[in-house]
Amino acid sequence: MFRPIRIVERSRSAFTLIELLVVIAIIAILIGLLLPAVQKVREAAARSTCSNNLKQMGLAVNNYEGVYQKYPLGFHDTFRQPNGTIIQGSKAGVLPQLLPYIEQENIFKQIPREVYTLGMSTGGADWLNFQFPTTYAVSRNRIKTFECPSDGQLYSATVAITARLGSGNRPSSNSTSGTGSGYGIAGLNGAGGLPGLTNYVSIGGTLGNYTVTNTASTTQPYYARHSGMFVSDLENRVATLIDGTSNTMAFGEYLGGGNAANPNLREWSLAWMAGAAMPTYWSIDKAGGSVSG
Repeated sequence: MFRPIRIVERSRSAFTLIELLVVIAIIAILIGLLLPAVQKVREAAARSTCSNNLKQMGLAVNNYEGVYQKYPLGFHDTFRQPNGTIIQGSKAGVLPQLLPYIEQENIFKQIPREVYTLGMSTGGADWLNFQFPTTYAVSRNRIKTFECPSDGQLYSATVAITARLGSGNRPSSNSTSGTGSGYGIAGLNGAGGLPGLTNYVSIGGTLGNYTVTNTASTTQPYYARHSGMFVSDLENRVATLIDGTSNTMAFGEYLGGGNAANPNLREWSLAWMAGAAMPTYWSIDKAGGSVSG
């Protein structure tokens, strides 16, 4: 007796081409929706870091004052001694003086005292050339607290790195040829590499210690009354901050020099060792992030 043959269909274990394409399309749509959200979260985190850097520098400045009962030297420029002798400063600024207060004392100890001490001579050399190549090697350390992660082009400058932002706390032209107050990137790379750069600069008030054009020894009274926390060859004290520390700007964010035709093209950047202060006469917000005048 024959039994009927039972045919059993096995279920399919593979996708069809159409099903596979549908799955890929769904995944692509989900990624397209997710990426902008991820980028926003990443940028929010970067901006939070930038703001925290400013807070850390503010705390470092106050800790410095707590130790020395005065604020850091605003800008180590040309200094006249009581006997009339002219002392040539290093053109260094506030940031290197804050290193011990942002857990970078090992780097600070390698910087010669002449670079950041009021009245000490560097023999006419700026910080980049003083005791070269030792001091310059120290300046090439990248300090995380001095860099804003939102600025993805910090090291993309194409022409020059500035040794200082301006003379006497007034903005300088910062020649894009790498001369004047700047150094050409090609030459710096040939000397061992670019110095560490920064997105932050101290505030010099309206125009800092602005002097009358035809009377170099006379400070213009209006601007003197509106000088900032950090100005040339001056170590301010709490008593001089008449608006109080909570109402006085200490640092601002800074991009560097943009190209006139293309503000997004970074032509020069600022080294963290560099000095002078940001003048607020033209407001902190400057086209292309430049403070050059």
